[in-house]
Amino acid sequence: TVDEFASGFDTDDDDEKIVDPLDGPFVIIDETDVVEAVAEFVALCVIQTPEARKLTAPQMQGMLTSTFAVLKEKTVVQQIWDWGQWASSVWSWMSTVYKLY
Repeated sequence: TVDEFASGFDTDDDDEKIVDPLDGPFVIIDETDVVEAVAEFVALCVIQTPEARKLTAPQMQGMLTSTFAVLKEKTVVQQIWDWGQWASSVWSWMSTVYKLY
């Protein structure tokens, strides 16, 4: 709980003051907060686009689905990174097998 988390903090005063970790410069968020923020952003973008007002619900859903599908595609740098991780893993296994042999 927050009280258990806050009890680990030192206070400047000697009078048992509990410091709330949420009063600091950081904000703790979870997955639902991110989903709600993205949904609100997309809704505002759709409302502000005049062409979107003429679309039916299935057309809008199709456009949003294709947009998010493009965002999920890996870039060239991500593909190179994945290949590098694979090559490192293979090298490590081959080195281990060679040393055991």
